[in-house]
Amino acid sequence: MPRFGPGSLRARLAVGLIAAALASLSVAAATATVRVGVGLGAASSSDTCPPVSPPVSPPVSPPVSPPVSPPVSPPVSPPVSPPVSPPVSPPVSPPVSPPVCPPVSPPVTPCVDVDGYGVLRRNPSASFVISVRSGHSANKLTGLVTYEDGAARLFFRSTKITGITEAGHTATITGSGLANGKPVTFVVVARDASPDTFSIQLSTGYSAADSLKKGKIRISDRCEHDRRRA
Repeated sequence: MPRFGPGSLRARLAVGLIAAALASLSVAAATATVRVGVGLGAASSSDTCPPVSPPVSPPVSPPVSPPVSPPVSPPVSPPVSPPVSPPVSPPVSPPVSPPVCPPVSPPVTPCVDVDGYGVLRRNPSASFVISVRSGHSANKLTGLVTYEDGAARLFFRSTKITGITEAGHTATITGSGLANGKPVTFVVVARDASPDTFSIQLSTGYSAADSLKKGKIRISDRCEHDRRRA
């Protein structure tokens, strides 16, 4: 049997100690592994988490624009008319009456007798008749004058003789009458000559004058005629 010296024994003891230490480490590691596995199994059996759903995003509403109010026009004030002053009437003066003159009687030639009839030469539709006389006094006048113009549709008739004058075989007769029924004044001028002439003027504005186409005018002194008869 071989013999080992003190050095060999020491070497063997060292190897044995190392092997024992390695064995202890192996057992400790195995025990730790078993514990860890048991802990994981328990944890996995009791603390299992439910499935986690993915996060759901809430529905996103489209952006809402704020209501747009229509443009508001500023209030329009009605046009203001300037104040209108009432018309001022001028002061009215009271009417001034013209001075009243006493009526002037037309001149009268006494003792004049005018007679005649006729048709005007340039207007055959115009005809007249005269029969007027004055007496010895100026206020004594009688007679009648008529005149008709068919073309003008005029008929005139005297209603009052107010004056008669005679000079140079020409007699002027004034007065008032009716022209187509309306009151008028008139002036008639008759001339006893060759040829005889006649003219008439009415206050309406109508007038006519011409020589006679046919007829006759006679102007005489009535007073002298009366003396001869006496």
